Amino acid sequence: MYRTTKTAYDFKRECIENSLYGVDIDAGAVEIAKLRLWLSLIVDEDDIQNIKPLPNLDYKIVCGNSLVGFPENWGSPIEKEIEALIHQHFNETNVSKKNELKIQIDEKIKSRYENSLKAFGYQVNFDFKTVFSEVFQRKGGFDVVIANPPYVRQEEIKELKPTLQKQFECYTGTSDLFVYFFEKGVRLLRENGILTFISSNKYFRSGYGEKLRAYLGTKTRILQVIDFGDAPIFDAIAYPSILVTQKAASNGNTFSALAWKLNEPLERFHETLVTQTITMRQTDLAPNGWRLENQSVLNLLEKLRKAGKPLGEYVNGRLYYGIKTGFNEAFVVDRATRDRLVAEHPSSAEVLKPFLRGRDVKRWKVDFGEQYLIKIESSENKKHAWSGKSEKEAEKVFAKTFPAIHTRFEEFREQLIKRDDQGKYFWELRSCVYWQEFEQPKIIYPDIAKGPEFAFDDNQYHLVNTLYLMPTDQKWLLGLLNSQAVFWFYAKTSSQIRGGFVRFIAQYVSQIPVPVNSDPKPIESLVGQILAAKAKDPTADVSALEGEIDQLVYQLYGLTEEEIGIVEGKGTPPRSPSF
Repeated sequence: MYRTTKTAYDFKRECIENSLYGVDIDAGAVEIAKLRLWLSLIVDEDDIQNIKPLPNLDYKIVCGNSLVGFPENWGSPIEKEIEALIHQHFNETNVSKKNELKIQIDEKIKSRYENSLKAFGYQVNFDFKTVFSEVFQRKGGFDVVIANPPYVRQEEIKELKPTLQKQFECYTGTSDLFVYFFEKGVRLLRENGILTFISSNKYFRSGYGEKLRAYLGTKTRILQVIDFGDAPIFDAIAYPSILVTQKAASNGNTFSALAWKLNEPLERFHETLVTQTITMRQTDLAPNGWRLENQSVLNLLEKLRKAGKPLGEYVNGRLYYGIKTGFNEAFVVDRATRDRLVAEHPSSAEVLKPFLRGRDVKRWKVDFGEQYLIKIESSENKKHAWSGKSEKEAEKVFAKTFPAIHTRFEEFREQLIKRDDQGKYFWELRSCVYWQEFEQPKIIYPDIAKGPEFAFDDNQYHLVNTLYLMPTDQKWLLGLLNSQAVFWFYAKTSSQIRGGFVRFIAQYVSQIPVPVNSDPKPIESLVGQILAAKAKDPTADVSALEGEIDQLVYQLYGLTEEEIGIVEGKGTPPRSPSF
């Protein structure tokens, strides 16, 4: 006979039956979760003989794809039948009856799913409202949804994208998979339910996260955000973050925010949470990027943004990355090889161009590494003697026109043919509509750096694809881009990566504000002095000149002493009240 008084076992059992539900696409993870629940029931139980048998968890912790389900308004009477059968199955101890109930449940679920492809244009293999029907029948959704959504790159979900586009408001073609779990989680909640996610912070500022940021900002009331940034908190997640939000309309609410510092010890988590958390307004989380910053910092960012024209507009969208050869081993040669190819046939000189790698570009200067690009444009961009001919006939013309280059490419023939980045013929580079810009005066910079590494080039260098360029002869702009104020703005508005590095990609560089109603001559004069000093001695100390440029840039933006202190990190801005 079982006990009549309730014990810890009974409370745990009721909790498992009425409050806990789980889904994972990994069958092994599902079985481990079931085992942990069973162990939790008996681990502290002394009187095992007089407790109820362990419950059946087949429809509590379920293996399935939890992302793609039926449309929101899709329902049918069969859900109540499934609910009743699942309730019976949970407590059934007779093996035959348990198996019979499972067959009935599975058949009804199958009948619910089997027409999904025809009805919606995609296949449903799991649906919360069907398997966990009692939650939606009785409450309209879950009280709490907790998840660590899978981080799967968008390149790996190509086949799933048409379905995701049909189902999710947050769909963007370049979104990684975890983005859609946020929207799914919110939709599974009852009104005023709570979502708690641990995930990558990439959606905070990325272009593909814009729709998700807007969705969360308008359809939920954010309660807490923790951004761990570059800190190695979890092995499985890069740039981890925690979001706690409520399914409710934003009402001018505030929330707790913490931007974790890299050197903070994790064992002091609670102390850090209490002392460094700030209070922010949800309205400060703009769709163009979430920044967990004090109000004075946010005000300064807005002031800088309004003080100039976005760089992308200033240069008419002319922000370009370097050349993707698809096989550098064939197309990039050193000085000795370059000289040999020219000696073998003078025509080689026509297509051998000075070439810069990422490590060749430093702040203010270029360290040319005597590398050369075999530049043979695609027939889409240039009319060659072989253009428009069949592959066989074209190669004969190519071999006659550039015999030394053709002989070199023979060594790499198989790899050149297989590569993705190529032109109309395997010996051509991929199509590029801005070839002429490489031979113009330009500002160049690497895509990854710990600080501003902008340099000026008027030597017609061609660039590898890890370098970027903006065609311009305005040297004062180089001074602006290498200034403290601009890098402070950039670091606050771009996406950082491991090790304190920053990605200088067009999405963020284009947002840098350029003051247009100002006299560029004072900065241009200082930049000229720096470039001259670096040309004479690459190790020359130009910090004094850089300091003068910084002061002039502060004036261009109209910064106060307090704001300059924030940029230079000389003082911590006053915090908002912590929670």
